[in-house]
Amino acid sequence: MGKLNDKQLLQEYEAKFQRIADSTVKGVPAFETEEEKQKRVAKALDDYEFFATYYFSDYIAGNKLAKFQKQAARYMDRAKYCIYLLQWFREAGKSVHTEIFYPMWQYYRGNLTGMITGSANEDLAMRLLFDIKVNFETNFKLIHDFGKRQSLGNWSMDNFITNDGIQFLPFGIKQSPRGTRFGPNRPNYGVIDDLNDKKSLKNDAISQEQFEWVKEDFIGGLNTKRWTCAIPQNKFHKNTITAKFEENKEVEFVKLHRVNILNDDGESNFPEHITTEEAIAKNKAMGYFSSQRENFNNPLEEGKIFKRDYIKWGKRKAWTWYDAWVAYADPSYKNSDKSDYKAVILVAKKGPRYFVSRAMVAKATIADMFEYHYTLDEEVGDHALIRHWMEANFIQGMHFKALEPLQKKHGRRLRVSGDMRSKPDKFQRISSMEPLFENGMLEFDQTQQKDPGMTMLIDQLCAFEKGSSVNDDGPDALEGAIYKLDEMQALSTPPKTIPRRKSKFAF
Repeated sequence: MGKLNDKQLLQEYEAKFQRIADSTVKGVPAFETEEEKQKRVAKALDDYEFFATYYFSDYIAGNKLAKFQKQAARYMDRAKYCIYLLQWFREAGKSVHTEIFYPMWQYYRGNLTGMITGSANEDLAMRLLFDIKVNFETNFKLIHDFGKRQSLGNWSMDNFITNDGIQFLPFGIKQSPRGTRFGPNRPNYGVIDDLNDKKSLKNDAISQEQFEWVKEDFIGGLNTKRWTCAIPQNKFHKNTITAKFEENKEVEFVKLHRVNILNDDGESNFPEHITTEEAIAKNKAMGYFSSQRENFNNPLEEGKIFKRDYIKWGKRKAWTWYDAWVAYADPSYKNSDKSDYKAVILVAKKGPRYFVSRAMVAKATIADMFEYHYTLDEEVGDHALIRHWMEANFIQGMHFKALEPLQKKHGRRLRVSGDMRSKPDKFQRISSMEPLFENGMLEFDQTQQKDPGMTMLIDQLCAFEKGSSVNDDGPDALEGAIYKLDEMQALSTPPKTIPRRKSKFAF
């Protein structure tokens, strides 16, 4: 976001002022004893959740904080030196906690010696302090319990000092917080937010300069005895400030706190505010790449090896027209019944060309995966024979136990073979398919364009690159299917014989 003019800033400030006044004036107890008031104040200073939900109810849906939000406050409160990276998904409250609730909690507890904010320019940094300033001025709950804190003569839009000498200052990246102090107090708390823009993220040199500014100028301006620098930013790009601190091994006192919108079981990480159904719907609306960047801290860039333009859709011919069919499974390496990413890809081959007909790429159980193999058999019926394969590591133990009830259900055993080959490096194997895509030798079933499994397979292909943290179960299973089809074709092709010429010396 660029600079705002004075009129825009004033309008935004006045809107916040009125909203906070309206939301807190009715919450002030009309009749209570001093003892009741002091009991509430003592609880607020001791209990971060109570402090946030009581005094800032206008900012919070409901009267509960998420577990991860309380964890953040506890950690920053206890740490003597801390660069706290809040890699929380969008709408998780990382800004309101680090820029309003937590610093004000520390202020009223007597632990704050000053606060500075850093952003792409001074206007944006100033906006990060608006809520604190407004709440000092017009939050009637705070004023009732803690008294007025607005000072005379040191209370402006671009910086302000409370009547007990605590200063709040904004800094744009072209300014330096070096030497910031009011009287004997240097600020011991800082927040970096809205520092990166699209231009800087695309430029490695500019993003590195921003990182150096935060590391040297901003953190260098904090109180040496005890300090916290909070960076509420999800990891949506490899050049974000939070990514730079995470990956830099020389900087100490870095605490990474990552919270994705869904946990490993596919459930909401913020059930107090967002249901699992709502989280899944949001991800679907955003699309795979955007949701991975914004809600899963996975800074994917599309099209490094497999480009979306490579994906060709076509109509499947008769099942019997193809030379061979293979359904290849990648069950993942977790040896448990728990749902984890699984992939089953059905591919056919005719001559040198491949046809990807069906795909299951999802979090599922081993039983779900085997059931999908049965479903493929039933769909094809007697029209063709599918050869079922999976990595040999998994043709053992509990994986076959999951087959027993399915065999009874379907009245037959699933004929699945183990891929015994010694596989080379995964990146090399998967990237070796790129010429097939580029040369149009691989086609996808056009009836599956909106199928979740096929969509996930294509998204994983387009996100695949060296060192990526994206799941690659789909591409791995696709490579396995193509390898087995090539192997079957080679074994079924009779060797060419060259007739020997008759020697002129033969009798």
